Amino acid sequence: MQPLNADISSWRNCYTAALFQDDATMLPTLIARAESEIVARARSLFEARADNAPELRALNNALHMLGVLKRCIGSQKQTPASAELQPSQLPVLASRDQSLGCQPSM
Repeated sequence: MQPLNADISSWRNCYTAALFQDDATMLPTLIARAESEIVARARSLFEARADNAPELRALNNALHMLGVLKRCIGSQKQTPASAELQPSQLPVLASRDQSLGCQPSM
C-alpha cells in the first residue's frame, strides 16, 4: 500500500491533467482515470479512520467538477461550436442572479 501522501499526489495529478487537457479526444480517458484515483483515495481515507475532512471535501469537490466537465464536453458534442446565447435566455439568467442577491455589473 502506498503512503497517504503518495495517494494525495496521485489523485491531484490525475485531476489536474484532466482539467487542463486541451485534446478533446483524450479528455474522457483522463476524466475516468481521475475519478478512479479520487474514489480510491476516498476509500483509503475512510479506512484510515482519521480526521480527513478537508481532503474529503476536496475529493468531493473534484468529483463534482469532473462531472461538470463531463457534461460540458457532452454538450459540445451535441451543440455546434458556433452556437450562441439566444436573447430570450438573457432575462432568465438575469432574474436568477438577482434572486441570489447578485447585482449585475455595469
